[in-house]
Amino acid sequence: MAMTDFHEAPLLAEQDGPVYRMTFNRPHRLNAATPEMEDLIVAGCEYVNRTPEIRVVVFDGATGRKPSFMAGGDIEGFRGMESADDVRAVESHAERTLRAIENLRVPAIAALDGPVIGQGALLAACCDILVAGPGVRFGFPIARTVGNCLSVRNLTRLTELVGVPLTRRMIMRAALLGIGDLVRAGAVSDTVDTHDELRDLAMRIAQEMAALAPLTLSFTKSSLLRAREPGSGNEDLVVRSYLSDDSREAVSAFLGNRSPCWRGR
Repeated sequence: MAMTDFHEAPLLAEQDGPVYRMTFNRPHRLNAATPEMEDLIVAGCEYVNRTPEIRVVVFDGATGRKPSFMAGGDIEGFRGMESADDVRAVESHAERTLRAIENLRVPAIAALDGPVIGQGALLAACCDILVAGPGVRFGFPIARTVGNCLSVRNLTRLTELVGVPLTRRMIMRAALLGIGDLVRAGAVSDTVDTHDELRDLAMRIAQEMAALAPLTLSFTKSSLLRAREPGSGNEDLVVRSYLSDDSREAVSAFLGNRSPCWRGR
């Protein structure tokens, strides 16, 4: 199912050959997430997973008065939470979105600029490659805003991205990380000097990745997720990769001094 592209929709989607771009589209609220937006993200991920020709996903944010990736969840959604079931429902809905991104069968690129806060920071942490513009402010200032705490799963996502010390700094000092912090932590792979360059950079990297072996990228994503679970292995994926048509084609192409034709099987 193709995603909606109506300009009033909270999520815009566009396919450019093997690249599928999802743009958070609430610039008047710095693209803060709503349940509707999260549902559309999940639907977009499901669409990608059943569309073989898509090889890479790019997430970015619409620009309003200033650049923004995603300034957290819309605080209006926190009103009226009075029971444990209310909290579980909100957390479950957000977790469904994050898992949908992690479980994409293809790599995901996050193009970060402006606020990357709360749910936006977690969403970025679920992506595989992060690129950034100069105005990035990345963090989880919940000790100054809503006063909640993160699940172990979400803390794990953040520590995998920036490490334990920076995660502590972000949360315990309600501090926002800048582009220098993210580069030094190894979280961001590429940067640009202006916001206008960011989308071009993300799409260029996406096209480069789309030309690589799709099973290698897909199985690596799955294996890294399994690494979080004690005792999990990936021998089945290793075997499948070696015995795949793509691997046979790659060996033949290498020995024949030509470029392989990847088919993702």
